[in-house]
Amino acid sequence: MTVASVQTHRRCALLIASLHPRDQRLLLRQLDVDEARAIRLQMAELQRLGVGNDLAALRQDIEAMGVPVQAALGAPLWTRLATHLSPEWMARLLACVEGPEREFCLQMLDEPLRQRVAAALDARPALPPALEAAVRAAALRLGEASA
Repeated sequence: MTVASVQTHRRCALLIASLHPRDQRLLLRQLDVDEARAIRLQMAELQRLGVGNDLAALRQDIEAMGVPVQAALGAPLWTRLATHLSPEWMARLLACVEGPEREFCLQMLDEPLRQRVAAALDARPALPPALEAAVRAAALRLGEASA
């Protein structure tokens, strides 16, 4: 396993660890078995470090206040971007993300939008590396501006 894939699995594990256990299971079931296993290993490491407990406690505190967790923490970047962009542009953005991170981002979208974005993603041509990097940077700037 490469360093980049371990880092991607760690990022996914951090994102998933902040979700309700039911949502964690739902998302992990949607992933490839090997990818889900790698993310679960990273989530177990977070638990050993106590990070998962902190995230769970934060979620419980927010829920106890009667505030939806997603509203309190802000919608993830991809779901915020989805409110501003067409499915074709979402597909272009997700083309710049690989492996389990792409699957995770797709799973964060509502089902009808996820289907349209996935179809556009399958139909789109590959971007040149420099253009892919520029699109990714622009998406991150847009996401930060919409936060």
